[in-house]
Amino acid sequence: AMTSKTIHLYQGKTRSSPSVAWSPDGAHFAVAGQDNLVWVRDFATNEVIYSNSAIYYNDVCSCALYSRGLAWSSDSSLLAYGTPDGVVHVVNVMQRLIVLIYRGHRAAVNDLCWSPDGLYIASASDDHTVQLWEATTGKTTLTYKGHNGGITSVRWSPDGARIYFSWKQRSDPQERDRDTWVVNRDGTGLRKLSESEKKDAPPSSAEWTRDLQRAVFVDDGDVFL
Repeated sequence: AMTSKTIHLYQGKTRSSPSVAWSPDGAHFAVAGQDNLVWVRDFATNEVIYSNSAIYYNDVCSCALYSRGLAWSSDSSLLAYGTPDGVVHVVNVMQRLIVLIYRGHRAAVNDLCWSPDGLYIASASDDHTVQLWEATTGKTTLTYKGHNGGITSVRWSPDGARIYFSWKQRSDPQERDRDTWVVNRDGTGLRKLSESEKKDAPPSSAEWTRDLQRAVFVDDGDVFL
């Protein structure tokens, strides 16, 4: 049976509830938090190999409050992260370069997910939309509208044929569970999942390595491995 053990704890590295994401090769993990910083650590050496602090200090990025929504490319070379002003940055981690800036949203970007083929990125936002766009050009190919609340998470099906996303109306009580919806990649077949179907939907909580041997998650501002 699989057992769990905390092998690293990074206390106070971020404020509030940051986003975390493993690189697909399991070598690095990224954290984005309320301190405006996105940083990437090498798992083997525990060294920070990327931080966007220089970007902020040089005023290249006009972000405020906090960054959230992290997604790695399938080859672990590129990291995408969202901002409260609706912008998504795609960076080459090892070269420490911004390779693409996507400005399709009108409110905070809450979650991001690369398609299994690596050609597209799906982004979920407080502007009530899920947007599908080309990872290399930033060209928007599809926008899903019709919900009256912010979209909090987005995930692809393993075969890349469907997109799952969760949302909750602003008027809903905090303790109410989010609804989960699914839509085909071409924009057809939008429907709400039943409670039993939600259990089989792609997870949106802890981030696991590809071999399912390590997970990274956050609790009260601390990062657990």
